[in-house]
Amino acid sequence: TCDFSKTEWQPLDSAQLYTCDIFTQKIDSVDYKIKFEEHESEIVEGLRFNENENLNYLPENIGDAFPNILGLYAMKTYLTVINVNDLKGLKKLKYLNLANTDLKAIDEGVFSDLEELVELDLSDSDIQHINENAFQGLKALKSLFLGANKLSQLEAKTFNPLVSLESISLELNHLVEIDDNLFAMTTKLADIWLNGNKIIAMNWQAIENIKSLGYIDVQN
Repeated sequence: TCDFSKTEWQPLDSAQLYTCDIFTQKIDSVDYKIKFEEHESEIVEGLRFNENENLNYLPENIGDAFPNILGLYAMKTYLTVINVNDLKGLKKLKYLNLANTDLKAIDEGVFSDLEELVELDLSDSDIQHINENAFQGLKALKSLFLGANKLSQLEAKTFNPLVSLESISLELNHLVEIDDNLFAMTTKLADIWLNGNKIIAMNWQAIENIKSLGYIDVQN
């Protein structure tokens, strides 16, 4: 299934990772599994599905196949859903890019095992709904990209688990108002991007407790 290579991962400080590339394999069922050799399992550090036009789902056994991966790319694919078990066991994952896909919703608990994840990119997709418990477990996350989706509302507790978050991108969505408690627990934020929405109501008390905030863009 894999084409293996030693690849530079720029988001991970340009580290050279032993990477499995799956760029053409058809993955159109929820029970698809990666085929792998036992001797490969422990040494693979990166997994890429970039621009795989045949990908609708993530393989259900990524954590079993490659438990030590640090980076996972599935950008520019036709990924439609993240199932609750797709990312189970990836406790060392630091970088996850699922940008420019057909995702429409982020369900509860799909990232719950990713306790070391630092950067999550879900931008440029069709996301309309995020469950308020979708980000449970992401206590180390520093950067979250949700720009250029179709979000019109975010529940007040959505970002509560993200206690290490430093940057959040929500630009180019359909947000009309920002709940007063949306950023209540993200007190380490340095920048917030809300430009290109339709915001008509935002109480500045929503960000008054973020002492580290250096930049916020709310231009419609």
